[in-house]
Amino acid sequence: MTLKSQGLGVGVSPSTNLHVSGNSFVSETSHSKNIEISGGMTVSHTTINTNGMIGLEKSFYLVDTLGAGNLALNLPLASEHLGKVVHFKKLYSGGNVILNSTNGIDSQGDYVLENGDYAQLVSDGQYWYVYNMVK
Repeated sequence: MTLKSQGLGVGVSPSTNLHVSGNSFVSETSHSKNIEISGGMTVSHTTINTNGMIGLEKSFYLVDTLGAGNLALNLPLASEHLGKVVHFKKLYSGGNVILNSTNGIDSQGDYVLENGDYAQLVSDGQYWYVYNMVK
């Protein structure tokens, strides 16, 4: 942990405010909220434009089929990602995005994103579930 005049860093030298490198957990029972953010928040994301397995290194994925046909994305086993929340946004081009998992999504089959769709998935340790969506 590094405390400097510009902020506090955990596992990394801070440039401003609080910086945490690696996994972090916030829990506070004496207040009404676990974490409160005043101002903006930056999250890392990546753009996907090829078929294949998703490693879930990021939490936000922009998916672009680049005017091609459908794009299939394979989620890893939910049992390896208990509590993980992941977001997918289908950009406005090409075919559909087909999200799939070994156990299915919502314990059903594939989940399809069409142009402009957004889906937030969460793992309960057994299945991936659609937690939130915008179609």
